[in-house]
Amino acid sequence: FLSIDKVQNKPVIKIYPNPTNVGQVTIDSTENGNITIQVYDVLGKQVKKETLTSKVFSVLDLTPGLYIMQITQNGSFTTEKLMIN
Repeated sequence: FLSIDKVQNKPVIKIYPNPTNVGQVTIDSTENGNITIQVYDVLGKQVKKETLTSKVFSVLDLTPGLYIMQITQNGSFTTEKLMIN
């Protein structure tokens, strides 16, 4: 038998609108706490890093294209694709 001492629930994070052309995305999480976002281009170069103080993440400084977002909150992280039109 397998035993699990502790099940760690990852926060459920929603990003919208995605794809976006409005210069920002909203990031909703089931957890409380700061959200740190690192954005990488398709070549793997980090192009932006920010700790959110609200649910709104500005993407005005990013050129149209496909990006990878690493979102960290309360020690857990998830990776999402972001398309900017």
